[in-house]
Amino acid sequence: MLRERFALGPILDADAAGSTYQARDLSEDRDVAVTVLGPALSADPAAAHAFLERARTLGSVHHPGLARVLTQGRDGDRVYAVTEHIAGVSLAEGGQGARHAPRAALSIAADVLSALQALHAAGTVHGGLRADAVRIDRDGRVRVARHPMLPGCPGAAVPDTRADVYAVGALLYALLAGVSATRDDRPLRPSSAVLGLPPDVDMLVANATEPNPRYRPRDAGQYLTLVEQVLRSLPPDAPAPGRETALLGDTASATVVLEVGLPGPETALPDVPEPRSAFAEPDREDAPAWRRLPVLIGAGALAVLLLAVVVWTLLPDADDGRAASADRTPGAAQPTDPASEEGVPEPSASADADDGVVVPHTIGMDQAAAVALLEGLGLEARIVERASATAPDGTVVDQDVPSGEPAPGDGVVTLTVSSGPAEPAPPVTDGEEPGSDTSGSDTDSDPGGGSDDGPGPDRENPGRGNGNGNSNGNGNS
Repeated sequence: MLRERFALGPILDADAAGSTYQARDLSEDRDVAVTVLGPALSADPAAAHAFLERARTLGSVHHPGLARVLTQGRDGDRVYAVTEHIAGVSLAEGGQGARHAPRAALSIAADVLSALQALHAAGTVHGGLRADAVRIDRDGRVRVARHPMLPGCPGAAVPDTRADVYAVGALLYALLAGVSATRDDRPLRPSSAVLGLPPDVDMLVANATEPNPRYRPRDAGQYLTLVEQVLRSLPPDAPAPGRETALLGDTASATVVLEVGLPGPETALPDVPEPRSAFAEPDREDAPAWRRLPVLIGAGALAVLLLAVVVWTLLPDADDGRAASADRTPGAAQPTDPASEEGVPEPSASADADDGVVVPHTIGMDQAAAVALLEGLGLEARIVERASATAPDGTVVDQDVPSGEPAPGDGVVTLTVSSGPAEPAPPVTDGEEPGSDTSGSDTDSDPGGGSDDGPGPDRENPGRGNGNGNSNGNGNS
């Protein structure tokens, strides 16, 4: 019991900094989670102060996707913080494994990033994002909980915003690949486990899990922009036959088994229904077929109407064609659109920073993949080759716009691509000037321009122009 108000129950989590308990707030008659600082750290004034200050900071951040820190304080020699309890299931709970379709996985990641963006904007981080810290509540909303009260403590470096970005990238890998992600010295690529995965989705995971933090998106807001760009470009996920969704009460909820960012055996993920980013009410799948019939008929009629509008828009207007022909004066030259001749298509408008397009990270990618990634975002790639002794031929080694920055106004991003090692220069022998010609005597030394075909003409006589032994200057007699 804490302060005669919070009745502590079983331990939910524990680390070197302290323990988190399931508890009951007797004053408010509600379930809560209480984190108690460890005895050794509670006796350290600096650690206790840092714990309480972080709890106050987290309590000042309000976002529907974050578990709220309700209060904090001391009870004798114990230092504690009380957090909202989120009823539901975590992404670490469940028993059946399944891969998530790209749109469903990105929707979960987008909701997590939206919550983390609120923390980063307040000058703090989560610092311990794992699968068991992401929960799907009874309303189908994605919520982030289990805030470490002393992230990086004791003895470890304090996590920054890019550490949270890596954790989301590892979570996204696990949702897509259906297996847990472990840290590696290379970026994680779910395409190695999922055939046919869109390249943009694969690069989202790789960008966030770069081993060098400076190559990752700088914070959750920047990574969220990239995720939303790719999410808008994806087609709707096709339902996978034979998959079942775990139910929590009357509401479909996500259940997955994974441990993000930590070494360990691979565990599988069951299917997760696509959550609502706007926290809408979940769909009900138990409606009888006769109730869905009017909806299906209406949808079919709408599809036919849209198809007719598209066909009508694409058909040329005959009246416009005759009017244009009448405006032409016979025999007069007409202005020509260069893009319309020889079947050359008119170039599309380039993306600019006003559209919110953010340049992705392409360094280390194959040229074709990098170009496809940029073009998928509506950008244009300009290729410049440069010799490199370390990068394989055709690999992007630099880009003129840093990743995560807004696209330039013309939508053109210059990629520097390796052309392989430079060819070695020819060796220079001793006593020879580089570039000198040692193949023979200089023909300019013969003022007559003679050749060596004759029987040895007199080199001092300039009249022997053809070198055939004749005595006349013109060589014709």
